[in-house]
Amino acid sequence: MTTPPVTLRSPADLLAVVPHLLGFEPRQSIIVVAIRVNKIGLSQRIDLPEHERVEEVSHAILRHVIRDAAKAALLVGYEEFAGESLPLIEAITARLKQRDVAVRDRIVVHEGRWRSLDCVEAFCCPPGGSPLPSCQWP
Repeated sequence: MTTPPVTLRSPADLLAVVPHLLGFEPRQSIIVVAIRVNKIGLSQRIDLPEHERVEEVSHAILRHVIRDAAKAALLVGYEEFAGESLPLIEAITARLKQRDVAVRDRIVVHEGRWRSLDCVEAFCCPPGGSPLPSCQWP
């Protein structure tokens, strides 16, 4: 029996399926979802590194995305403390752009809410973020 594909139409849809892609609810992590021809390829999670290891970790993540032949990626930072994922998100973004891998969105999850780092429209991306969606799978 073939399972029908899941269509993700929004950041909320992505956040609802991340725990199912990984098999657990991430914390203090970065999730990188590689996109190949509008399909999810590699999904990887890594703990937030110490500041002095940000460049090393961003390089390691880039290698996997390139090996997966991704043309785009989505980044999600899961934070315990506000701003703690930003250094790694910025480093990964810079490396992906250097290799012509489009960054479709960069999302931060903190205290049960999420916000896009790249959206400034208050009607869809309120400054305080939006509640995390839940997804019930059969």
